[in-house]
Amino acid sequence: MITSMCVYLSGGEKDPHVCGLGRQWLESVLVSTDIHGKGFHRDLVTTVKFSPAVPDVLNLLLVHKLPSGIYVDPYQLASLSGDSHLQILLDSAIDLEAPAHRTRGFAALVFALLVTDGSSNLLKMTVPIHCRYHEPSLGEDKTAYVSVAPPDLLVRSGTCK
Repeated sequence: MITSMCVYLSGGEKDPHVCGLGRQWLESVLVSTDIHGKGFHRDLVTTVKFSPAVPDVLNLLLVHKLPSGIYVDPYQLASLSGDSHLQILLDSAIDLEAPAHRTRGFAALVFALLVTDGSSNLLKMTVPIHCRYHEPSLGEDKTAYVSVAPPDLLVRSGTCK
């Protein structure tokens, strides 16, 4: 599991709240990422935990910077778009057939709109990912390791104008 923390950025000390989100609230947001499943087809599950409470409307953007050993199938994303509360965009074209050593990493932008009654403080987002084939190895180590960095989280309150 990968865990990261939301970082607060402000224009200055005069503004203790940015669009209704205080510094203390933003610093309490936790983001954790886990990979579920086995084999080449898995799910990248990101959980965002808000504490103590969530504003009524939040726009979220998770930026996953994924390595060359993983890809997201844009055709699969298109077929899932109606079943999900998420919108997922990729920053570059994905060659589904290319092995890891012939591709580059990319970013997956995961947009979510959270509308709550203030009682829910947890949001789970799932992105289907697939492992790429790696270059053959003649040595004894037949395993390839792929590291996934924690995503960046951008938050915008519904009260922002």
